[in-house]
Amino acid sequence: MTLATSRPLRLTAASLALIGAIGLAETTPTPAAPKPTPTPTRASDRANPSTFELLLDLKNRIVEESARGKEIVIGIEVTDTKEGFTLELAGGKIDVREGLPSHAAAVLSGRRSTVEKIIDGSETLSGAIKNGLVDVQGNLDKIFELLACCVHRPK
Repeated sequence: MTLATSRPLRLTAASLALIGAIGLAETTPTPAAPKPTPTPTRASDRANPSTFELLLDLKNRIVEESARGKEIVIGIEVTDTKEGFTLELAGGKIDVREGLPSHAAAVLSGRRSTVEKIIDGSETLSGAIKNGLVDVQGNLDKIFELLACCVHRPK
């Protein structure tokens, strides 16, 4: 492009900056937008989920056909964190509440890591009992019955 002028062209600092910006815009590629991080849907997929969140995952994993017609209340006592929870199976659903139940078919007691492994299926309840990792007070069969409705071992 040629300018038809008889006097010399004077560029101000602002004009030079604008020319530089236009030149950069033409040669500098626009960085791609970062891909959104998927939101974890299970507590075990999130970093450091609370014990309550881990137990809440059971609600999403219940097999309604297995749970239908069963009514079971058990307590979960986490010995190392001094937490207590109530799991109540009724109407094909599991309700999870903080605090131990006043009346329960059984209470399972153990360290958080062991409870987490039983819940995610990487440890069996039988194995945890055999190895002395958990203690059960009450009707052990009721705990097995409740877990059978929602805890499946990885294949």
